[in-house]
Amino acid sequence: MSIQLLHETLEELPWALREQVISYAESVRSALPGIFIEAEVRYDKEKADKIIYLAGIKKLDALITSNQWVLKSATSLLSKHNDGKIKFGGSDYSREGDFFRNLHRLSLAIESALYKNGAKELLSMSYLALVKADLS
Repeated sequence: MSIQLLHETLEELPWALREQVISYAESVRSALPGIFIEAEVRYDKEKADKIIYLAGIKKLDALITSNQWVLKSATSLLSKHNDGKIKFGGSDYSREGDFFRNLHRLSLAIESALYKNGAKELLSMSYLALVKADLS
């Protein structure tokens, strides 16, 4: 269920990004039984599904944030030597380009959804802490 919901949530995103997020969520799914044991909490499929979904969103947020940071840093560095434009092939990765704007828009949408659903603070919690937490 949780992986399927994650697939549906990510369906509009590029394939490579979706695959990284899904792969990470699947690795968390594999580790969760051991985390429940370590937390001394009885395995709860509903809670596990929430944690797996959250793991995917956590990975997506990390990927987007890190890509934004790289682009901001690169354009700042390049602006000292030229106009700050970054182009590869026909794609414009500068701050004025579609890629940067879409990345920023996606970052804001995720941030807004996390705050709206009261889940932002959950991203900083360890999986052990999430297993012990009340996620209802």
